[in-house]
Amino acid sequence: FVPRPLYFKRKTKFCKYFLKRQQFRLFYSFIKKKNLRKLIIKSLKKKNSVIYFMYLLESRLDVLLFRLNLVNSIRMARIFIFYGYILVNNRIEKNYYYNLKENEILNFHPKIFFFFKNKLFFFIKKNNLLNLRLPSYIEYD
Repeated sequence: FVPRPLYFKRKTKFCKYFLKRQQFRLFYSFIKKKNLRKLIIKSLKKKNSVIYFMYLLESRLDVLLFRLNLVNSIRMARIFIFYGYILVNNRIEKNYYYNLKENEILNFHPKIFFFFKNKLFFFIKKNNLLNLRLPSYIEYD
């Protein structure tokens, strides 16, 4: 008798929910449950709660830097934010969960500016603009 692997065993409803929640948290680089709960409660007050919930997640500073393809991971974005290399409206912002609002401007500290510049020029030089993964709701200049 050969035992079946774990993924072939019958999964309970709780187990399926738990795995989905872990996958979701992993996608957003292990967002804290407390922060996730706050976002859910905040979004339930709106009419289009699911759309607003996604808006709240995608407008976070760390996620936005990742979506702009300026960093390789959300964790790397958090490191840059923590050390004060990211400026929002010419002010240092050290909260990675900061939600950007419309017409706010992202700037970069001069120490890290050339890192981002070189990364963008690398993609332009290789004519590989498909890797930029820019969502339609972001204006990039």
